[in-house]
Amino acid sequence: MYNQYPIELIKIGVASFRNYCSRRLHCYSGKAFYKPVNVIIDITNKCNLRCRHCSVWSDSQKTTFMSAHQVKKLLSDLEDWLGTFKFGFCGGEPLLRNDLIEIIQFACRKGIITGVISNGVLLDEKWAEQLLSSGISSVTISLDGFTPQTHDFVRGAPGTFAKTTAAVKHLKDLRKKYNSKTRITINTVILESNLDELVDILNWVETNGLDDIWFAPLGQNFGASVGNADWSKENDLWVKRLDKLDQVLDELIRRKKNGSPINNTISHLNSLRHYFRPDCSVKPPTCEAGITTIGISANGDMVLCPYMEALGNVMNSDLKEIWNSDKAVRIRNQIKTCEKACYVRYGFYQKPLIEQIRRFSRMIKESRT
Repeated sequence: MYNQYPIELIKIGVASFRNYCSRRLHCYSGKAFYKPVNVIIDITNKCNLRCRHCSVWSDSQKTTFMSAHQVKKLLSDLEDWLGTFKFGFCGGEPLLRNDLIEIIQFACRKGIITGVISNGVLLDEKWAEQLLSSGISSVTISLDGFTPQTHDFVRGAPGTFAKTTAAVKHLKDLRKKYNSKTRITINTVILESNLDELVDILNWVETNGLDDIWFAPLGQNFGASVGNADWSKENDLWVKRLDKLDQVLDELIRRKKNGSPINNTISHLNSLRHYFRPDCSVKPPTCEAGITTIGISANGDMVLCPYMEALGNVMNSDLKEIWNSDKAVRIRNQIKTCEKACYVRYGFYQKPLIEQIRRFSRMIKESRT
């Protein structure tokens, strides 16, 4: 069984520090004096759920996505350009691809720190065993409620909660059986419908010995038109009980200070008060889109920000040329002046340098034990 090696994590840490320093130059020119350290790909747009906070599933039949051969070539090209980097498989639902394990194994053999995010519905014991033995560094499961009523309502399908929590149990039990180093993490979207259950989800993460949880703000539906400035007013999932939100954030911050495995920083949790009520006094974060992370859509388009035009297509253009193109400079300049309180700005929050160092130190220590 392949396991992540400390040397790879150290290389990622060095690259992150280099980006932390060199992106300051970006403020003056818009040029990229750095390379991305995180690459996220929508490996498919197909999905087996009908989530209320996502529209990708409604348009999934219209997208052409890359073959296994094309994804492997992309991984090789990325390695030639970036060296060691982190690569995340998203969707849609990645487990709908029968060649997913083959692609993950290819990435891991190259020393790429690889993760996948899944809704967990298809992740039975067989899938769990394949993932844990593939060499993957992390498996993230989406959980948007502590009760079947809440989670199934958000995910648009009955029985989802039972299958998702069973998937976590399969991963946890088999990780212990095989002494795997794969991290098991939870992603939870903050919604009006689950405000009363967020702390319960955190308790469940701790009780089950999972590695961490990330609390993400609700964003405009993935795959929907981004031109509607009033989308939040029309969305029944948007947080309306702001006093309750403050209570929950206060408790999460208290637990974070006491060592709970919350991946958000304290400053990020605080910034979510501003996200859901832009008139409050909390300062909004600086947008990090297109600096440390790039996104690649299912058809191969590279994006710095999902709400802005694509830079080019990785299947017919050189990666480095796309990253350093005049279009990339123009879009980075647009990002610098963008004041939109969007999911990207508040969801991909750049951790302070000291917290990045602590996180990588902890991961290196865990990889050695």
